[in-house]
Amino acid sequence: MIASKNLIFPTVTEAEGTRIMAGGIEDYRTEFMNRPVPHIMHQMITVRDVGPEKTPEKGEGYTDDMFRAIVLGSTIVHHPRVMERLSEARAFNYGGGSSMPMPGFAGRSGGNSAVRQVIQR
Repeated sequence: MIASKNLIFPTVTEAEGTRIMAGGIEDYRTEFMNRPVPHIMHQMITVRDVGPEKTPEKGEGYTDDMFRAIVLGSTIVHHPRVMERLSEARAFNYGGGSSMPMPGFAGRSGGNSAVRQVIQR
């Protein structure tokens, strides 16, 4: 999906994407610090399929936490009962006047400042 451009990572430059796809990452811990989008791209290409009816495994020496979260989330969101509830959902105003709290986002690969800036716009 990545190679055929059916899945696009808008914040990953073409050169960086090529380097990730070619396995050119030497130390993912430092290279992906505060950079979750290239990190998830790297996880998607390093997770290994070990056979039918078996759980995929993370690549040798790598992590797969974000990949697993995306797979679980995208699987459950398409469950008929969840889809029914989502169709009933209403939009929340996180600006002024809403009684709903502002959501918080944080991750091990960096802080939440970039997300906070996007939400405040």
